[in-house]
Amino acid sequence: MPSHLTHIPLIIRFKFLYPVPTLFRENSFLALQNRDRVYDISISNWGPEDLGLHKALDNAFPVLETLSLAGVHTRRGVPFDFVAPRLRALHLRDIAISTRFLSLTNAMNLSSLRLETLCAIPLEHLVESIANIPHLENIAISFLKPPPLPHAVMELPSTQITCAVLRRLTRLVFGGCTTYLENLLTQIDTPFLQDLRFTCVSEGIPNAVRLSAFLGTLRNLKFQTAVMLFSKHHTTISYHSDQPSVAPPYAEFSIRHSYAGGDEVHLGTSLLLICSAVAPALSVVESLTLQVNLDSAYRSGFRPQPTFWRTFLRPFVGVKTLTIDVSFAVELSDALRPNNGAVITELLPVLSEVVIVSLKDPALFDQPFFSFVDARRLAGSPIDIRVIQYHPPSLLPPPISWVFDTF
Repeated sequence: MPSHLTHIPLIIRFKFLYPVPTLFRENSFLALQNRDRVYDISISNWGPEDLGLHKALDNAFPVLETLSLAGVHTRRGVPFDFVAPRLRALHLRDIAISTRFLSLTNAMNLSSLRLETLCAIPLEHLVESIANIPHLENIAISFLKPPPLPHAVMELPSTQITCAVLRRLTRLVFGGCTTYLENLLTQIDTPFLQDLRFTCVSEGIPNAVRLSAFLGTLRNLKFQTAVMLFSKHHTTISYHSDQPSVAPPYAEFSIRHSYAGGDEVHLGTSLLLICSAVAPALSVVESLTLQVNLDSAYRSGFRPQPTFWRTFLRPFVGVKTLTIDVSFAVELSDALRPNNGAVITELLPVLSEVVIVSLKDPALFDQPFFSFVDARRLAGSPIDIRVIQYHPPSLLPPPISWVFDTF
C-alpha cells in the first residue's frame, strides 16, 4: 500500500447478504487488520457465517470511535478482548452482551449507548457499567425478555455500585418490562435529564411513588403541552416544552395493550398512575389534547368512565385549551357535568376554550358541554367551545440525533 494512504482513517460498513461471496469474505477480514486506522465499524445482518470477523474484532482498536453491530439468525456475542479507548458511540442489536464486555472500563469517552437485546442484562451489572462511563449523554435500552434468573448469573462477580451518578445524561429511552424500569430509576441519578421516553406493557402497572421520586430529582422539567393518544396497540402520553418538536424538555410514556381480558382496567390504572407521578410538572401545562388514532380501536376497547376523567384532569390546573376527539365527547361531558360544585371549582379551573374534532356535522357535538359551559359562565369564567374537522398538526418529539446513523 502506498505510504501516503497508510494514515487515512477507515470506515468499515458491512451488510451481509447470504451466501457471502468469497471476495467479500476476504476483503472484510483484511479491512479489519488495519486496526490502528479504523475509526468506524458498522456490521449489520451478521448471521451464521462468521467470516473471521469475531476473531478480527477480538483486538484493540486504538482510534475506533463508533461501533455498530446487528446480528440475525444467531446469538452472536461481542468478543471478550475487544478494546476501544476512544469509543464514543456503541450500538448493539441482537448481539449477546456478556457481563465481562459490558464492564469494560476502557471506553471512558463513550457518550451514546444503544442496547437492543432479546434478553435483558442483569440490572446490577448494567448500573455498575454505566457508572464507570462518566461522559454518557444518551442511553437507549430495549429488550423483549426479563433478565436471567439469579441462579443463572451466580458466576458473575458481585457489584459494588448502588447508584450511578450520570451528570451528563440528557436522554434516556427505555423499552421493556415495568419492574426493570422501576428498579433502574432507583439506581441512577440523572439531574440534567431532559428527554425521557419509556415504553412498557399494560400488565405491569408502574409504581407511581418510584416514578415520581425519580422525576422529582430532575431539574427544570416543565411542560407546556400534554397529548394523550389512543391507538390500536399503544396508548401514549407525551409532554412537550413550549417549543414542541424542537427542544426538550420532553417526556413520553407509551403503554402497549391488547384490549383483552381486562387489559383496559390495567391501562386505565397505569394512565392515572403516570399522571399522578408527573403531576408536579403539570401545573404549567396550558394545552391538553386527547386524540384517537383509530376511532374503532377506541370504541371497541378502552372507554374511560367519568371517575377516570375527573381523576385524570385534576392535576391539569393550568390548562387553558382542551382539544378532544369526538370519540371522547360523551364520556368527558359526563365527567364535567356540573352536578356538584367540585367540577366547577377544581377541574380545569382556568379553562377558556374547548375544541372538539369531528368530521361530521359540527352542530351535533358541542351540545353535551352546554351545561358545563353555562355553569362556568355564571361563575364568571366563560369558555369558548367550537368544533373543527381536523386535528392540528401532530406534535412530534424532539428528533434524536445520535453520534452516527445505524441500521
